[in-house]
Amino acid sequence: MYERYWLLSRRPFNAPGECANESLAAPQQALLEKLRFSLLDSNGVAAVTGFPGTGKTTLAGCLAREMRHRGGHVAWTTTSVFDASSLLRHYAQQLLPGNSSTKTSSLSPALLQDQLQERMLEQGGKYLLLVDEAQSLNEDSLALLKRLVETAAQPMLKTNPPRLQVSLLLTGHAVLRDIVRETPSGFGTLVTPFTLDTLKRDQTGPYLEQALRAAGGQQTYFDESAVDRLFRESRGNLRLLNRLADLSLLAGFVRRRASITEAEVEAALQEVALPQAA
Repeated sequence: MYERYWLLSRRPFNAPGECANESLAAPQQALLEKLRFSLLDSNGVAAVTGFPGTGKTTLAGCLAREMRHRGGHVAWTTTSVFDASSLLRHYAQQLLPGNSSTKTSSLSPALLQDQLQERMLEQGGKYLLLVDEAQSLNEDSLALLKRLVETAAQPMLKTNPPRLQVSLLLTGHAVLRDIVRETPSGFGTLVTPFTLDTLKRDQTGPYLEQALRAAGGQQTYFDESAVDRLFRESRGNLRLLNRLADLSLLAGFVRRRASITEAEVEAALQEVALPQAA
């Protein structure tokens, strides 16, 4: 459908968590620039909050990809329930060579933390730690993350290693800001807060066209009636907008339309359970 009918080179709209820099919406692009400076170019801690579906996980994926391209180390976990011990084991499995889940389960949290910090201080280099759904972290987990980030301030264990940089990105719901600010470990003083907003109406049409152009599109695919309806129904929520736009292309394909109108969006709406208005 995408290639033969719509003459695109690929699916145009990002799946949740999928990073394609050229297809990011305007709020994501603006925040990505700030996070590059805060987390990739220096030690830093950032918390990105927003409604579900605004693209926080996609943004984290873009940062992780860029850090790997720079030769850095990335440890990423997505969870709804994580105590400090589980969090540490997940990071150790990703950052310590030869550490399987079986091996890490036999080591005490204190020993795992020592091994992880020792490796950082021996090897140097850049580390990016990520936690999605971070509003579920407890005080012990936040205290652990603070200790790992502060590893960068300790003396290196070898002569002339690469400079150690440890950065942390937390993403989650709005309550994450309060949790971080109120934790007694002083963790909140390290954190730079950001908010990822939903799209505005005047950003919706340009975003759709940008995503389609990035996928090789050479025409106007959505008329103004379609863009208006997509914005009204999605309320600027990027995940829902992408889903509706994708299904609208499918409806246009089935109906053999040259472009998408409100009628095709209406057909797409029959396939999607919309969230209730607050």
